[in-house]
Amino acid sequence: MLVLLTARMLQPNASGFGTHTQLGLPACLFRAWTGLPCPTCGLTTCFCLLAHGFLRAGVVCHPVGALLFTLTCVSIPLCVSALLADVSPVKVLTHLQTRRVCVLLAAALLLQWFLNLSHLALAS
Repeated sequence: MLVLLTARMLQPNASGFGTHTQLGLPACLFRAWTGLPCPTCGLTTCFCLLAHGFLRAGVVCHPVGALLFTLTCVSIPLCVSALLADVSPVKVLTHLQTRRVCVLLAAALLLQWFLNLSHLALAS
């Protein structure tokens, strides 16, 4: 919930990335060194847009980020219900095969990054 509350408190950066700097974090070093976005560029902005209710803009900003945002929202009631039922949230998440989900999300993140880089290469 802290992630979602933080995203709600931030203002989305109009450029589509860099919102995380409002938290005192440095700008993306990968982008600074290469001029290219990293796989997670735009993730905080996506969460921020979605937390403010800008669904289309959030999905456009970072499609995999929108999926992560949705999974974050879904995980909250699952963990709360597990705690109320006196079941370890870790046991619930293990049952949901989170390792597999994490591998699929990492693959999706890399695929999206490849598509972003391809789009940039075609545009120049």
